[in-house]
Amino acid sequence: MTAAPTLTVLLPICNNAATVQQTVASILAQTFADFELLLIDDASTDASPDLARALHDQRIIFVRNPERLELTRTLNKGLALARAPFIARIDADDLCLPERFEKQLAFLQNRPEIAVVGSFVQKFSDDAATLPP
Repeated sequence: MTAAPTLTVLLPICNNAATVQQTVASILAQTFADFELLLIDDASTDASPDLARALHDQRIIFVRNPERLELTRTLNKGLALARAPFIARIDADDLCLPERFEKQLAFLQNRPEIAVVGSFVQKFSDDAATLPP
């Protein structure tokens, strides 16, 4: 087993075939690279597990729940499997800007009294009519 990474990225998926590859691509494109991506499929019934297994990067760890645990228990399973001292969470229909992990880790490492950080949200869509004004 390799040394523990600085960051575990916890990505639960369940029937996210339409978005999971873009989400993972945004994670793998981070300027901070010392992470493991713990991708946990919660018994999807679509192509999500096949798409996830097709992603080849040494940082990706794929786990499949044999039965649906739902989000909370899947996240708890991920926390138990995580090897890093820092955890980042992302949903399978979200994207990360390239410097997200670098900025969040720098903030946390420089301020040990802080335990949790969030980030800015920007809505986007392929259909501009679905976005709020």
